[in-house]
Amino acid sequence: MKRLTRKALRQEAERLGVTNLLSGDIYHYENDLYYLTHMECNPLAEGMESTIGMLRIAYPSIDGSKSYHDQLAFSAGAFGNNGRIDEIHFLDSDYNEVHSIFVYYTTK
Repeated sequence: MKRLTRKALRQEAERLGVTNLLSGDIYHYENDLYYLTHMECNPLAEGMESTIGMLRIAYPSIDGSKSYHDQLAFSAGAFGNNGRIDEIHFLDSDYNEVHSIFVYYTTK
């Protein structure tokens, strides 16, 4: 995990082709990350249903209870964390990795 400036974090996110996940703060992002790794829709998150639906259609063997995420990079300023990139790994019922996606958030 590496610390980047907010600008460098955005550039890294663009390079990786990440799915921009929501929010304006770390607390909502952590909540959305939990729902996404469990393949459940957060009723308060916009656009999450389409992301989960796309994953279920493209990778029907994904088991939502078997996934994990790695934090790849973050940015922090004078007032704390203001951005982060994670990679979510989805596994099948035999614990083989089926697919992984990158997700990202940054404050406004």
